[in-house]
Amino acid sequence: MTEETIAMTQKTVDRLGVVQQVVDRQLRQKEAARQLDLSVRQIKRLVVRYRAEGAAGLVSRHRGRRPNNQIADALRQEILDQASTPPSRRPRPSNSTAGPTGLHRTIPGDEAPPRPLMTPDSPRGHFSLGEKGTF
Repeated sequence: MTEETIAMTQKTVDRLGVVQQVVDRQLRQKEAARQLDLSVRQIKRLVVRYRAEGAAGLVSRHRGRRPNNQIADALRQEILDQASTPPSRRPRPSNSTAGPTGLHRTIPGDEAPPRPLMTPDSPRGHFSLGEKGTF
C-alpha cells in the first residue's frame, strides 16, 4: 500500500477535520457550515468530494494555476516601460492624455470607445446616434 502526500493549507486541514466529523455523523452540516463560515450547500459539496476523492478532494483545484485576472507578461512589461519613461519622452497620443490615468490610451490597440454625440434633435438632451451611426 503506497501512501500519498498531499500539500494542504491550514484552512484545508481545518476543513478536513470538520468534514470528517460530518461524515462520521459527529457534527451536523448546519453546525459545520457555521464553523467554516460556508453555506450548508457548500458543506454538502465538500462531503461528496471527500467521499469520492478522499482528503485530496478538499484541496483547491486552482492551486498552482495563474489567476484569471492576471495581465499577460508582455502587456505588463509594456505598461511598466511606459510608466517608467519620463512624460517628456513618452509618445503623445492624439488626444494628449497625460499621467498614469491616461496611460492605457497610449498602448496600441487599446483605444477608448468613441463618445456619444449630443444633437439638437435629442429630446431633453438624451444621447442619440451620430452621423456615422455610432454612439
